[in-house]
Amino acid sequence: MKWPWAKGAEDVVFPSDVGMPFGEGHRWLALQMHYYNPDLDKNVKDSSGVSLVFASSVRSEDAGVLTFNGGTSPYMRDALPSGQSQVTVNFTVPPACTRKWTAPYINILGLTHHAHLLGKYLKIDVLRGGIYQGMLRHENQYDFNHQSLEESAIRKLYPGDELTLSCTYDTSSKTYPVSFGDLTQTEMCFSAAFYYPMQKVTSPTYSAVERSEFEARATGAKTVCLTPGTGDYSDVSACAQLMALDPLTLKGSPNTGISGMYLCNSGIPGYGTTAYLMAEWWPGMCPSCYLSSNCTEAAMKQHGQEAVCPQMCNVPALSVYPDMARTEAITPTHRTDCDGDVDFVPSPIVFPACTKRGGDLTSSAALSAINVLSRSAMASTSSPPGKSNSGSAAVSGSRAMLPVSCLICAAIILLCQTAPSA
Repeated sequence: MKWPWAKGAEDVVFPSDVGMPFGEGHRWLALQMHYYNPDLDKNVKDSSGVSLVFASSVRSEDAGVLTFNGGTSPYMRDALPSGQSQVTVNFTVPPACTRKWTAPYINILGLTHHAHLLGKYLKIDVLRGGIYQGMLRHENQYDFNHQSLEESAIRKLYPGDELTLSCTYDTSSKTYPVSFGDLTQTEMCFSAAFYYPMQKVTSPTYSAVERSEFEARATGAKTVCLTPGTGDYSDVSACAQLMALDPLTLKGSPNTGISGMYLCNSGIPGYGTTAYLMAEWWPGMCPSCYLSSNCTEAAMKQHGQEAVCPQMCNVPALSVYPDMARTEAITPTHRTDCDGDVDFVPSPIVFPACTKRGGDLTSSAALSAINVLSRSAMASTSSPPGKSNSGSAAVSGSRAMLPVSCLICAAIILLCQTAPSA
């Protein structure tokens, strides 16, 4: 997707060093239009279109679109319950997705939220290393007719950030469940951001987790995560043993005869090099020794135990033998597709406490200052004796407004000066 447009959106102009690439090896550029004509009116003419301005030379930074698809079809989410003034659904993009970005960080140029007629407010919260960073954009009064692109409060996102899109709806006017879908009478939970430099993985999508499917996978995970290896691997998990001797078993292809050492030093014949496999199929599967093609069996054992297996076993919330702290699988609330499914339970967001920084407008000091300033303002705006015309009356009226503004400013300044330190 190059860019979604919705009602109320305005023109987008990039910074002077940023441009959106077109072509990229593709032959066609398709424009998809959604029309809303519930009365089936005929002979309606449309003048919609897109105007593109191409730069005379290639700019140094390629822009892309980062989309958050938290629900756009009835197959993705259950319908919203009717008769409620506030119904919220969430969609989390886990660190495993943003770690696939290859840039040190991405710059957010602007962000737009999208819901339909029942959308009330939308926001995207950012966690970094488990610490709340703030919101990309909080649209507290969503208006379907004015879906503008606005600057983000957070200008940079980093690999490993966890991003949560929250969409809140008001279904109090409905007597039936409201499904997700393309129709205006249905709903959506969607956001899109312009950013640069362009990355490959930028279309994370929500889908429901089938409990029966997950439980079957969790049973298999317990076997490799919570049991010890055999022989020389009895001090680590069965998962680490497989990572060293038959790693493709962990990806659903057992008994291939390809060891971890061979995989990380040579790749898979006829399929791809190690670098290609790590970029396209299994990020993080090899320790850094793959760069010089000298990975040993011991290195693969250690990498499996300390890196690959903790990440894999954490999906059903299991620990890795000999750590037996978590032996019961927890069904994830999310499945996020970001060039491969990631099942997980989102981290709870701990919002920082709001610390009062100002004084009290009803305090005796504030009221006394306001009273003094008010008397001063009244005295300074008294009409001087003598003749006046319409022009001088206008000036007098203008002068009368100044003390009121100054009164407010002075009261605020006083509060700031007398407020206790936070």
